[in-house]
Amino acid sequence: MKKETSKSIHITQWSKSFWDKILFSNVSINFHPGEKIGIIGKNGCGKTTFLKILAGEENVDTWWIGNKNSVAYMQQEITCEAGTTVLEYITQHMPAWEEYKIYPLMEELHLVIDLNQTVKSLSWWEQKKLQLAKIILSNAELMLLDEPTNHLDQHSLEILQKCILDHQGIVLFVSHDRHFLNMICNKLVEIEDKNIHVYHGNYEIYKAEKQARYEKQMQAHETYQKEKKKRETRMGDMRQRASVYINPALWRLIKSKEKYIAREIYAKEVVKPKTEKNIHLYATGGTHKGKLIFEIRDQGIWFDDTILIQQINMDIRGKEKVLIAWKNGSGKTTLLKYIVALLNKTISPENTKMGNNITFDYFDQHNDIMESKDIVHTRFEKHLKIKTDENGIRSQLAMIGLSTHEIFGSMTNLSYGQKVKIRFLQMLSAPIDLLILDEPTNHLDIPTREAIETMLEEYQWALLFVSHDQYFAEKIRNNIVYHIQDKHLIKEIHLLV
Repeated sequence: MKKETSKSIHITQWSKSFWDKILFSNVSINFHPGEKIGIIGKNGCGKTTFLKILAGEENVDTWWIGNKNSVAYMQQEITCEAGTTVLEYITQHMPAWEEYKIYPLMEELHLVIDLNQTVKSLSWWEQKKLQLAKIILSNAELMLLDEPTNHLDQHSLEILQKCILDHQGIVLFVSHDRHFLNMICNKLVEIEDKNIHVYHGNYEIYKAEKQARYEKQMQAHETYQKEKKKRETRMGDMRQRASVYINPALWRLIKSKEKYIAREIYAKEVVKPKTEKNIHLYATGGTHKGKLIFEIRDQGIWFDDTILIQQINMDIRGKEKVLIAWKNGSGKTTLLKYIVALLNKTISPENTKMGNNITFDYFDQHNDIMESKDIVHTRFEKHLKIKTDENGIRSQLAMIGLSTHEIFGSMTNLSYGQKVKIRFLQMLSAPIDLLILDEPTNHLDIPTREAIETMLEEYQWALLFVSHDQYFAEKIRNNIVYHIQDKHLIKEIHLLV
């Protein structure tokens, strides 16, 4: 039997607020079958809330009748009971006669796990792939995906991409992955300043149209200001003449002109368009081009008695930008931790060489700053490498967009992106020879990613990073890539032009 075609979704005058914070107001928008809609906006603007309303997990402040489509909702993290098994989770809303589809799909996703083990025992990337498998198997008419690309390797991203493109219904997804938005979107929704703007096309089309919209509004604002100034100057001249020569007819004309200006000028004000507040991050370093950072020869690394990489032959010098890329579970993070241990001199295997007086810092994707309950000011000051005065601390924190209220508030009140920016400020507060980054862009909004990209584009010293964000990696312009394939490191040299 042919499945009924999914229905369009019509949203009229949606408003949503939490306490005194308005997320969006009087939003009207339509979604139609076949549309792949990306949702973007700064952290905290209401993107996840928008999906939750469509999924029926949140209510709007205004009247709303939900759609009649079947819904599959992929949240940022799995939510299930502690003892839920993989099989129970994936078959939760799935007819028993379709369970045969599970095994080939899990094999296609390179997800080698026991169906009887608990979901909570899986690694974060295994949980992400499990969510993806459940979404694919749901065959729902409306797919809602909240940051689906986080933690997925290139192979899984390609499967997700195909799943979305082949879907005949409506797909709405929150994402900050600009390459993914370019490949998938045919409509893009931006939540900004309590409004929702719709763009038809992918991310690059959105950027061009937003810039054109900004320039048009700026031109209209400048034209308005010129006209306003001209009218006000004329009125000033008329009042000056009227104050010198008593002329009732002139005063009647002035009153008439005042009403006209109030009606046609002041009441039709063209507001100056807002510009993104730039977040400035600066990096300093201390290495010259040929300086040896480290050299590793013929080493292997293990995890729980399982060998991940049989033979490591790797070196980094002065100003190289090195990307480590391969599939989930291949040992990328473990390799970074191994290198950090070498640099900290907690291990000293044979066939390794270390540069003299190397300074480095490591961005761990499970950083303890994320769990901190300290006051923001206290936490930042405590971990600065070079101490500064009170004005210096406030100035640096203000530079990444924190208000005075946030600076003297708890770390728990900050978004993930704000915490990442604080961590980068701490890392770059002193000259550094080597910066090590493990998936630094996960969960970051696009403006924050662009700020970090700009900083790293200008960074002139050694950089070692893991990332599945293709757009980010291309912007950084790494000149060396290491692949972990068949438990061996394979080195590629990129000639940058």
